[in-house]
Amino acid sequence: EPAAQPTFRAYYPTRENLHETLVRIVHNHQLQRPFADLDGDVRRVVLELERRLDGARLRSNFQIQVLSSLFYRNKGAYLVGRVINGYWEAPLALPILHDPDGRLVIDTVLLDEDDLLLLEGGDEEGEAASVRRALPVLAVVGRPNVGKSTLVNRIIGRREAVVLDTPGVT
Repeated sequence: EPAAQPTFRAYYPTRENLHETLVRIVHNHQLQRPFADLDGDVRRVVLELERRLDGARLRSNFQIQVLSSLFYRNKGAYLVGRVINGYWEAPLALPILHDPDGRLVIDTVLLDEDDLLLLEGGDEEGEAASVRRALPVLAVVGRPNVGKSTLVNRIIGRREAVVLDTPGVT
Protein backbone atom coordinates (compact mmCIF):
# COMPACT_ATOMS: atom_id res chain seq x y z
CA GLU A 1 0.00 0.00 0.00
CA PRO A 2 1.50 3.39 -0.95
CA ALA A 3 2.37 5.81 1.83
CA ALA A 4 -0.40 8.27 2.62
CA GLN A 5 0.20 11.94 1.93
CA PRO A 6 -0.07 14.15 5.01
CA THR A 7 -3.28 16.15 5.26
CA PHE A 8 -1.49 19.21 6.56
CA ARG A 9 2.01 20.44 7.18
CA ALA A 10 3.10 22.10 10.42
CA TYR A 11 5.77 24.82 10.49
CA TYR A 12 7.34 26.15 13.69
CA PRO A 13 8.68 29.63 12.95
CA THR A 14 10.19 32.18 15.30
CA ARG A 15 9.59 35.92 15.01
CA GLU A 16 13.02 36.15 13.41
CA ASN A 17 12.30 33.67 10.61
CA LEU A 18 8.53 34.14 10.16
CA HIS A 19 9.03 35.77 6.74
CA GLU A 20 11.30 32.97 5.51
CA THR A 21 8.92 30.34 6.85
CA LEU A 22 5.94 31.85 5.01
CA VAL A 23 7.97 32.00 1.79
CA ARG A 24 8.86 28.31 2.29
CA ILE A 25 5.18 27.46 2.88
CA VAL A 26 4.25 29.07 -0.44
CA HIS A 27 7.18 27.45 -2.29
CA ASN A 28 6.30 24.03 -0.86
CA HIS A 29 3.05 24.15 -2.84
CA GLN A 30 5.15 24.19 -6.05
CA LEU A 31 3.11 26.70 -8.01
CA GLN A 32 4.16 26.77 -11.65
CA ARG A 33 3.87 30.51 -12.26
CA PRO A 34 6.19 33.13 -10.79
CA PHE A 35 5.02 35.65 -8.21
CA ALA A 36 5.01 39.33 -9.07
CA ASP A 37 6.52 40.18 -5.65
CA LEU A 38 6.41 37.24 -3.24
CA ASP A 39 8.66 38.96 -0.69
CA GLY A 40 6.40 42.03 -0.67
CA ASP A 41 3.27 39.89 -0.40
CA VAL A 42 4.75 37.90 2.48
CA ARG A 43 5.87 41.11 4.22
CA ARG A 44 2.23 42.22 4.25
CA VAL A 45 1.14 38.83 5.63
CA VAL A 46 3.80 39.05 8.37
CA LEU A 47 2.68 42.59 9.29
CA GLU A 48 -0.91 41.38 9.66
CA LEU A 49 0.17 38.37 11.72
CA GLU A 50 2.29 40.62 13.97
CA ARG A 51 -0.66 43.00 14.35
CA ARG A 52 -2.91 40.11 15.30
CA LEU A 53 -0.38 38.68 17.77
CA ASP A 54 -0.15 42.18 19.27
CA GLY A 55 3.27 41.68 20.83
CA ALA A 56 2.28 38.42 22.54
CA ARG A 57 5.11 36.11 23.52
CA LEU A 58 5.39 33.26 21.05
CA ARG A 59 4.69 30.06 22.96
CA SER A 60 6.58 26.81 22.53
CA ASN A 61 3.76 25.47 20.37
CA PHE A 62 3.67 28.51 18.04
CA GLN A 63 3.02 27.04 14.63
CA ILE A 64 1.44 27.54 11.28
CA GLN A 65 -0.46 24.54 9.95
CA VAL A 66 -1.50 24.51 6.32
CA LEU A 67 -3.34 21.95 4.28
CA SER A 68 -1.00 20.06 1.96
CA SER A 69 -3.08 20.94 -1.09
CA LEU A 70 -4.27 24.28 -2.35
CA PHE A 71 -7.93 24.76 -3.19
CA TYR A 72 -8.55 26.00 -6.71
CA ARG A 73 -11.72 27.80 -7.59
CA ASN A 74 -12.42 30.00 -10.59
CA LYS A 75 -9.27 32.06 -11.15
CA GLY A 76 -7.77 31.73 -7.68
CA ALA A 77 -6.00 29.30 -5.40
CA TYR A 78 -6.41 29.34 -1.65
CA LEU A 79 -3.71 28.36 0.82
CA VAL A 80 -5.70 27.34 3.91
CA GLY A 81 -4.65 26.53 7.44
CA ARG A 82 -4.41 28.00 10.92
CA VAL A 83 -2.04 29.79 13.26
CA ILE A 84 -1.59 28.48 16.81
CA ASN A 85 0.10 30.23 19.74
CA GLY A 86 -0.54 28.70 23.14
CA TYR A 87 -4.31 28.38 23.49
CA TRP A 88 -4.96 31.03 20.83
CA GLU A 89 -5.87 29.79 17.36
CA ALA A 90 -6.83 31.68 14.24
CA PRO A 91 -7.87 30.42 10.83
CA LEU A 92 -5.54 31.36 7.99
CA ALA A 93 -6.46 31.76 4.34
CA LEU A 94 -4.26 33.31 1.66
CA PRO A 95 -6.05 33.87 -1.66
CA ILE A 96 -3.53 33.62 -4.51
CA LEU A 97 -4.62 35.34 -7.72
CA HIS A 98 -3.14 36.34 -11.08
CA ASP A 99 -2.14 39.93 -11.77
CA PRO A 100 -2.82 41.45 -15.23
CA ASP A 101 0.55 40.08 -16.44
CA GLY A 102 -0.28 36.52 -15.35
CA ARG A 103 2.04 36.57 -12.35
CA LEU A 104 0.83 35.40 -8.94
CA VAL A 105 -0.04 37.66 -6.01
CA ILE A 106 -1.19 36.97 -2.47
CA ASP A 107 -4.32 39.08 -2.56
CA THR A 108 -4.90 39.40 1.20
CA VAL A 109 -4.62 37.51 4.47
CA LEU A 110 -7.73 36.26 6.24
CA LEU A 111 -7.20 35.55 9.95
CA ASP A 112 -10.54 35.47 11.72
CA GLU A 113 -14.07 34.20 11.38
CA ASP A 114 -15.36 37.59 10.27
CA ASP A 115 -12.81 37.61 7.43
CA LEU A 116 -13.78 34.10 6.42
CA LEU A 117 -17.47 34.98 6.55
CA LEU A 118 -16.76 37.49 3.81
CA LEU A 119 -15.96 34.51 1.63
CA GLU A 120 -19.36 33.00 2.40
CA GLY A 121 -21.44 35.97 1.37
CA GLY A 122 -21.91 39.71 1.38
CA ASP A 123 -24.69 42.09 2.31
CA GLU A 124 -26.44 42.07 -1.03
CA GLU A 125 -27.64 38.99 -2.85
CA GLY A 126 -25.63 39.79 -5.97
CA GLU A 127 -22.45 40.23 -3.99
CA ALA A 128 -23.12 37.11 -1.95
CA ALA A 129 -23.71 35.05 -5.07
CA SER A 130 -20.50 36.26 -6.73
CA VAL A 131 -18.47 35.54 -3.59
CA ARG A 132 -20.00 32.05 -3.24
CA ARG A 133 -18.98 31.28 -6.83
CA ALA A 134 -15.37 32.17 -5.89
CA LEU A 135 -15.25 29.87 -2.85
CA PRO A 136 -13.27 26.65 -2.91
CA VAL A 137 -15.16 23.42 -2.38
CA LEU A 138 -13.68 21.00 0.14
CA ALA A 139 -14.21 17.27 0.26
CA VAL A 140 -12.65 15.44 3.21
CA VAL A 141 -12.51 11.77 2.30
CA GLY A 142 -11.20 8.85 4.34
CA ARG A 143 -11.95 5.70 6.21
CA PRO A 144 -14.51 5.77 9.04
CA ASN A 145 -13.43 7.24 12.38
CA VAL A 146 -9.99 8.53 11.32
CA GLY A 147 -10.51 12.19 12.26
CA LYS A 148 -12.10 13.90 9.24
CA SER A 149 -14.63 15.83 11.35
CA THR A 150 -11.95 16.73 13.89
CA LEU A 151 -9.82 18.11 11.06
CA VAL A 152 -12.68 20.25 9.74
CA ASN A 153 -13.39 21.57 13.26
CA ARG A 154 -9.71 22.42 13.74
CA ILE A 155 -9.45 24.23 10.41
CA ILE A 156 -12.49 26.40 11.02
CA GLY A 157 -11.59 26.96 14.66
CA ARG A 158 -14.88 25.87 16.19
CA ARG A 159 -16.89 22.71 16.73
CA GLU A 160 -19.19 22.57 13.75
CA ALA A 161 -19.00 18.88 12.82
CA VAL A 162 -20.13 16.26 15.34
CA VAL A 163 -17.22 14.23 16.74
CA LEU A 164 -17.91 10.89 18.44
CA ASP A 165 -15.99 7.65 18.91
CA THR A 166 -18.76 5.79 17.08
CA PRO A 167 -17.92 5.26 13.38
CA GLY A 168 -20.41 6.55 10.81
CA VAL A 169 -21.97 9.37 12.85
CA THR A 170 -21.27 12.14 10.33
